[in-house]
Amino acid sequence: MTKRRVRLAVGLVIAAWVIAAGVVILLVRSQALAGRDAADKARTEASPEDLVAARPLGDLRRAGARMRSAHRTLRNPIISPLRVLPVIGRQLRAADALTTAGAQVAGVGADAVAQAQGALLLPHKTGAERVVILRRLATIAEDAKRRLTGVDYGRGDALVGPVRSARVSLIDQLAKVRDGLGKGIAGARAAADLLDGPRHYLVLAANNAEMRVGTGMFLSVGLLETQTGKLHLDSFRPAADLDLGPFTKPPPADPDLLARWGFLHIDRNWRNLAMSPRFDAVAPLAAGMWVAAGNAPVDGVIALDPLALRAVLKATGPIQAGTRTVDADHVVDYLLHDQYVDFAAKPDDPSRNEQLGRVAQAALQALQDREWSVSSLAKEIAGAVRGRHVLAWSTLPAENDAWRNAGVDGSMRPASLLVAVANRGANKLDRFLDVSVDMTVKKAGDRRDVVLTVHLANRTPAQGEPRYVVGPDPGGGAPEGVYRGILSISLPTPVHGGRFDAVPSLVAFGPDGPSNVVAVAFDLTRGAARDFVMRFSVPKGPMRIEPSAREPAVRWRVGASQRDDAAGFTLAL
Repeated sequence: MTKRRVRLAVGLVIAAWVIAAGVVILLVRSQALAGRDAADKARTEASPEDLVAARPLGDLRRAGARMRSAHRTLRNPIISPLRVLPVIGRQLRAADALTTAGAQVAGVGADAVAQAQGALLLPHKTGAERVVILRRLATIAEDAKRRLTGVDYGRGDALVGPVRSARVSLIDQLAKVRDGLGKGIAGARAAADLLDGPRHYLVLAANNAEMRVGTGMFLSVGLLETQTGKLHLDSFRPAADLDLGPFTKPPPADPDLLARWGFLHIDRNWRNLAMSPRFDAVAPLAAGMWVAAGNAPVDGVIALDPLALRAVLKATGPIQAGTRTVDADHVVDYLLHDQYVDFAAKPDDPSRNEQLGRVAQAALQALQDREWSVSSLAKEIAGAVRGRHVLAWSTLPAENDAWRNAGVDGSMRPASLLVAVANRGANKLDRFLDVSVDMTVKKAGDRRDVVLTVHLANRTPAQGEPRYVVGPDPGGGAPEGVYRGILSISLPTPVHGGRFDAVPSLVAFGPDGPSNVVAVAFDLTRGAARDFVMRFSVPKGPMRIEPSAREPAVRWRVGASQRDDAAGFTLAL
């Protein structure tokens, strides 16, 4: 009887311990989940305006506190005996390391937010003061990235589902944070170096009313000079005035550019420069053409389109371009369409050709002359960069590396896929061309068979549009209301196949840097629609859908998912 009582007592003690240990483990889970939720909320509050208002600070501090509580609870003596067990103990040690790492990450984030808030509240009326802020932000981001690099996730072998998933998620999120910090560091430093100068940058004003591949056609060219934070932009010139004649030797060009697009005189004609999306190859050619046209060498090249100018005007407020007041809400419509209506009665008036350059010059001058919110400009420019509405390249290796790391260099990657339509009709019909893509993917062993169906529809109104918009152009081009274009698809490096269904001939085919280009010419009359079907195969893995810079953006449907390419996105195939 005594033995039975002893066994019962021992059993009760063990049961009570098991229950208590279970309660402690549930408490750890609850604390860790609360910490994760607070960190997730902080990630949604990462805009410059949020940083100025310190919105993520409270959530990051709560996340750190919850993770530290979870870490302390894991050290509770009640569950200490479990640590010696081979399976459960491994999970507890892993959870201990992850809660420690989570608390460390939250602490680094809170410190960075507090420091960034202080930097963004510094005086920024002058160019020199803005340079100081940019360099301070770069230093803060670099320190945060360095501290996050040292985070210890603990051992990852033989973990059970929830613990393994938490570890994988933390590693993935930290990789994204470090990548974002790297881009922020590079962008802030490149912008600071550009403003601090002295620099001479060629500025290409692109108009999305007449598209090329990955950007609008370069219609105006100007020269930007910077020094000690001050900007000076010379008057823009029509790009056509700088075309190289038959007796001027063109500069050296990337061999792939010439092989794919030489028939359009890409090394002589500024308006055809952007037939390739590779700005890192196009920009050096533009710099060489500028010199070949009789101008002094430049330190770099920047391309801006109306959506980039909208980003600037959201920060600076309206500007005066000639007799026209232009604000952020109307600048895109004005430059893509309304300016041509204004000059409908005199479409060949030289002053009309200068409107894009006038607006760009006035917008950049507003950056120089006015007081504006650093956080507002940073937010808007970041969005423009994601859509390829701002592109930059430099002759200076370190500066060019910074542009590349900031994601503003316009380069293509081995996994890039870009669907673009270039206008060859000498009209302004791109705002009326509806472009969408349906994508289907089928598994084929370790590869994926992909079918792209590109839908094109010409929505040009039957009446009410001036000749400069709908044509025909007196110098040639498409008939009135006809969209004459080139559908150009840049495929990933390891592609197999890459062919259009029922297309008898191509205008371009072959490598363009890391991409493989397949391009076909077409005419689409007013009210007509046409589908192009492209088939290819790629290895299993991520594929990056690059932004086309069209306005409106190209719509994509991949399975049940629908989105557009305004900012680009990655698919896991």
